[in-house]
Amino acid sequence: MIINRTNFHSNTKATFEYKSSSLDKLIKQYGKPNHNSETGSKYWYLEEGVIRWSDHWGKVKDCKWKMSRAMKHSYSNTELKGGFIGGYCLFTNFTN
Repeated sequence: MIINRTNFHSNTKATFEYKSSSLDKLIKQYGKPNHNSETGSKYWYLEEGVIRWSDHWGKVKDCKWKMSRAMKHSYSNTELKGGFIGGYCLFTNFTN
């Protein structure tokens, strides 16, 4: 199955790379999010992947989305201390 913007959120595994610790920067660069979840996460659908702004990673509904090592480092060593952070993953890097 080819994973894209319509199905990346259904029973997938992925490792997100660090994108930004600033929601304002993401909005300035990519505009309004394409999707806002009930839990506060925001998603921007790009041609080749997705940006996710969230404060919860790991098990997300029926998905397992984790942070790359570099993203974990940024997440724990910023003023965020476990707050929201933006990650990016290519659709080709999602697996079932």
